Amino acid sequence: MDEDESILEFNARLHDIANSSFALGEKMSEEKLARKILRSLPKRFDMNVTTIEEAQDLSSIKVDELNGSLQTFEMAIGALVQIGDSTSGENHFPRRFQT
Repeated sequence: MDEDESILEFNARLHDIANSSFALGEKMSEEKLARKILRSLPKRFDMNVTTIEEAQDLSSIKVDELNGSLQTFEMAIGALVQIGDSTSGENHFPRRFQT
């Protein structure tokens, strides 16, 4: 996955690869796809990948569930970045704590 690529775009690209593989006679299991997704994510997802690997049984997780979880995390990261951008340069401490 590219750094500037969204989970939705990555998911579409991965499904294209899986469909091409199926057309050539190799069917990828849900577990194999899930492991490929987790292995391909950029560093900003490391915390989420660790949580998923520890909390879920990868042999039974559905790719759609995994993508939903990753999209939720991606939206949360985006919201935090937007909040950080909108408050940069402003001091949000009460006046008594300012020096």
